[in-house]
Amino acid sequence: MRMGKQQAWAENPQKRQANVVWQIAYVDSRKIYKQKINITPAQVLSIMEEHNIATDSVVRLIPRDPCVSLSIENYCLTSQKNRMDVSSVWRKLGCKQTYDQFFSPAARRPIYASSCVQTPENGSREQISKANSQIDCV
Repeated sequence: MRMGKQQAWAENPQKRQANVVWQIAYVDSRKIYKQKINITPAQVLSIMEEHNIATDSVVRLIPRDPCVSLSIENYCLTSQKNRMDVSSVWRKLGCKQTYDQFFSPAARRPIYASSCVQTPENGSREQISKANSQIDCV
């Protein structure tokens, strides 16, 4: 017999958390970034499990590069407050350089996982792509 969502989520709360994170990311992608979303709730769950995100933590998913759709190659898992700040800056200014400043280690913003940042086991937390910083503000 097939179990319902409520029962499945009760057995695996992180699955529910991943679904909520995905739903908010979907709305943000469509309304704020004007992009499609190319990531599934199952992929969000695997990212959260891979990075050991606690089920009681409030995390949000945003695109690392706002000009490209949110996907497994272009994501950043961050705090709710940081998501609100980053999204507000993109909505009001549309400036990629200002957007990228939120991901700088000097900004000291909470970033739990990112597709464009090397993890400590791969080396330093420097950005892999320098092409992002070459786009000027409008």
